[in-house]
Amino acid sequence: MASVATLKSKRRTVVSIDGRLVAGGQARIGIDDWGFRYGWGAFETIRVSGGQPVFLERHLERFGRTARALLLTGEDEAKWWRRSTVTVLSHAGRGERVLNLYWTRGEAPLFHGRRILCLRPLSAPSHAEARIWIAPWRIGAGVPGIGAKTLAYLPYTFSSICAAEADCTDAILLNSRGKVADGSSASVFLIAEGRLLTPPLTDGALPGITRGVVMELASQSGIPVRQISLTQKRLESADGIFLTSSLRGLRAVTRVNEQKVSMSADARRIFLRIKRAYAAEVARDVALFRNQGATA
Repeated sequence: MASVATLKSKRRTVVSIDGRLVAGGQARIGIDDWGFRYGWGAFETIRVSGGQPVFLERHLERFGRTARALLLTGEDEAKWWRRSTVTVLSHAGRGERVLNLYWTRGEAPLFHGRRILCLRPLSAPSHAEARIWIAPWRIGAGVPGIGAKTLAYLPYTFSSICAAEADCTDAILLNSRGKVADGSSASVFLIAEGRLLTPPLTDGALPGITRGVVMELASQSGIPVRQISLTQKRLESADGIFLTSSLRGLRAVTRVNEQKVSMSADARRIFLRIKRAYAAEVARDVALFRNQGATA
């Protein structure tokens, strides 16, 4: 096992595999693990702020749903991941970090999956606002792996790479009916006539953690929220567009493909109001974990 001194001297990445701490360069899984061979596994990406995870309980709930859908089970699974998170975060320091959770299917025929936590530095966002690229291919809503945080994540990661090559920060994926399904690494919101609109899960949207928090905060603030099918045309003609993600929070969209877009004055007021409420909710959740997380 890597010593604490070694782990702290190699602060770039700290990994726990099945409860055993190792330095990032020493992390290994078997080549016959179905997580490697077929992308059969679940994952979560959690922001760590000031050494504390943001919205950990929400992430663990979604993680558990994905794992069970992939036939990954274990006794007191949420309790195990929570305890392991506390252990790994003892090496986090005070900076901004990213915590990845991975649960693989394991090797046939026993399928004892591997439970992996990976703590990394958080790269500073290169852009404060978002420029989105519409992917020319379609995804099938309801297909296993679409709208879920599984290791078979190629449609999303490939779209992100293509968006970057088009000088954009994010991609938007359409489903087979031509409706907005999801972002490649973020959830999509429109502001129209004082309301928030976002694609429903049935159109292929991932149940994003920040997406859910934003919907709750908007409702609490008296801002109507609707989950409704959206077209690219509706996207381009909205009063405002913004993206949400666990790592980047809320970001306004300034371009769709080659078309510049902007927020109306009323839409910007709504966006900034929700953004302030989200920042306060993050601070509240971090403080709650700091006070109670280690004993949960």
